[in-house]
Amino acid sequence: MKLLAVFVLLANLILNSRPPVPPPPCPITSLSGLYENSYVLEGTVVPAYANQMIFVYEGYTTEGIPLGTGVVNKDLTFRVVLYRTLRTGDTITIHFTKPSAAQCTYTLKPLPPVIPEPTTVVLLGGGLAALGLKALRSRRR
Repeated sequence: MKLLAVFVLLANLILNSRPPVPPPPCPITSLSGLYENSYVLEGTVVPAYANQMIFVYEGYTTEGIPLGTGVVNKDLTFRVVLYRTLRTGDTITIHFTKPSAAQCTYTLKPLPPVIPEPTTVVLLGGGLAALGLKALRSRRR
């Protein structure tokens, strides 16, 4: 009897166990506004997500109050206005309600420092040199 119970238990475990379902891929095809001090996220998605709700959450989970919500338009674009601006180091999760509850997670990285192009530096230096020469010539007269 015990052997039969063990066999039934093992059969149930084998037949009812399913491999874990991988999360669906991120449906966002383009995203803008993911930078410091931004409060608007805009982008496009794949066709299966037209007319779906979007929720933007802070962190890696979809718990708590969303930072903002929006809807995917028929032309597959979306716009989400956030209730606060984004800061460097923030992680946001964009959650879609249907068809498969897909999620995308992004972390804001600091913007690279603005370094002028060499030609800009040459033009600025040449202009300052020309102004200096003109001032020097006007002093001599």
